[in-house]
Amino acid sequence: LTLESEEVAFVKPPTQNIEAYNTYLKGLFHANKWTLEDAEIAINEFQKALDMEPGFVLPYSRLSSMYIYLGATGKRSLQEVVPKAKEYAQKAIQIDDQIAESHEALASVYLYYEWEWDKAYRSVEKALRLNPNYAGAYIIKAMYLSIHGRFNEAVEEMRKFIQLDPFSAPGNYAYAAILTFVDRIKEASAQLDKLFEITSQFPDALCLKGSIYQELGDYEKAKNIFSEAQKIPGFEEFAYACLGGLYATMNQYDKAKEYLEKLLTAEKAKPQHMVSYHLASLYGELDEPDKMFHYLNKCVEAKDPNLLFILGQTTFKKYHSDPRFAELIRKMGLKI
Repeated sequence: LTLESEEVAFVKPPTQNIEAYNTYLKGLFHANKWTLEDAEIAINEFQKALDMEPGFVLPYSRLSSMYIYLGATGKRSLQEVVPKAKEYAQKAIQIDDQIAESHEALASVYLYYEWEWDKAYRSVEKALRLNPNYAGAYIIKAMYLSIHGRFNEAVEEMRKFIQLDPFSAPGNYAYAAILTFVDRIKEASAQLDKLFEITSQFPDALCLKGSIYQELGDYEKAKNIFSEAQKIPGFEEFAYACLGGLYATMNQYDKAKEYLEKLLTAEKAKPQHMVSYHLASLYGELDEPDKMFHYLNKCVEAKDPNLLFILGQTTFKKYHSDPRFAELIRKMGLKI
């Protein structure tokens, strides 16, 4: 469609190169699976799309998001992924600063890696002004609100996301996670069930489902899920922390210490995997606050994205009254 006398399109096509666009869509398909293997495939497909059409903006914003994912989950070191995530986001802005995806990518870098809260908020609001129906911006806004402890507002933003993109696996996962922050555990479990109807291969959701079973007191189901998760490449340390925490909850401290040893070994062998957060989590479950805060402070120093949702995570809630917790939040530039 065009306006009456001018060749001005109502909708600007992202590229005229159909092959590049189809390659981008293939990358997006794999990106939304959130596995290590699929993330690598997605990066390759987005890069292929850019090789075909260097001025195609959307692969730049998605490449930025994939490096954010790899860093946030500890699959690659922050030293490697942060510069790339920022470079691709800035390139997207340079090519086209009038599309929501470019500003969403920049907001994500500010949010997850630079902890520039005001800049992140302005960027995501710009994305929503450019396209109020762009689902991706709502999830970033929900993350911003969650980081700041504004969980009920975050739930509302995720409801908007789900209305716009009900079949997004990452979106359903994020919605379920935020529901756990406000203790709406059964709703979170139901949301994960919807996710598993979309895909059965989503490791983060698997671990969250196990945590929900643990919260509900179904320890056997939780153990089975965490045991399954530890077989997934790249998720071993996450599963060790979950299993160790589960055994601590069950008062089986010898078993919990076995998984603690696995994490301590991983810390020496694979420091790039940001094991500090998982160690902090397990020490929290073991009621060892001194060691827990030691590792949490290491996370602050590294600007580990895993730390960002600490205000909502069950493991740390019992430590909120500890003065060291308030100091940790202050170092992050947050307020409670």
